Amino acid sequence: MPLELKIENNIIHVMLQGRVNSADLERLGDVVEKAEAEHEVPPNRIIDFSSAEGIDLPSSALEALAERRRNASPRNPVKSAIVAPSALPYGLSRMYQTLAENPKINLQIFTDRNLALQWLSSGTGTGR
Repeated sequence: MPLELKIENNIIHVMLQGRVNSADLERLGDVVEKAEAEHEVPPNRIIDFSSAEGIDLPSSALEALAERRRNASPRNPVKSAIVAPSALPYGLSRMYQTLAENPKINLQIFTDRNLALQWLSSGTGTGR
């Protein structure tokens, strides 16, 4: 599954495409951590499941990514939006949100990409 990454308007955009599996979640963690390390002020991010065609992963993969983010220490508070337009990615995102709680990462889940981008661009909601 290709992971498309771009940084635009100081937001990390990650688009998940095809079937999402355990290796993809590990790569997602690597990509986000690398982007955070490369910026003096880590940018907000959006993870978008809109182009995902399916999800094939054990709960252990989700738990591993959540642990990485729970233990992350970005240099500044960041906002992280997950776009989950259908039931399965939305449910998994809610589980991830619960497991990955981090006082420096304000994670919200949206079913609409435009609403997620509006939230990321707003001045409110940074950090917890």
